[in-house]
Amino acid sequence: MSRVLRKELLEKHDKWVEMGNSVPVNFIEGVGKFCIITNGISYVHVSDALNDLGVKDRVALLRPGLTYPFPAQLVADFMRDKEKILVVEEIEP
Repeated sequence: MSRVLRKELLEKHDKWVEMGNSVPVNFIEGVGKFCIITNGISYVHVSDALNDLGVKDRVALLRPGLTYPFPAQLVADFMRDKEKILVVEEIEP
């Protein structure tokens, strides 16, 4: 029984991975060769900082709203033409 369920789980996981790359909660703001990838409260802090510095329109910002399964194809496509990439994550609970 567990082998059957495991197979079903893996099939569902593959569908979730495909879905994870295209759900509307993942979004990109701004354009530029410098990019930032962040989500959660870190996104709010980064967005505020970019606004305060007046560079929000010159920095590409990716916010993956769905992080599991990780939207690997979306992130790879986003990073493809970028010169510098900064990942900002929350380190405190």
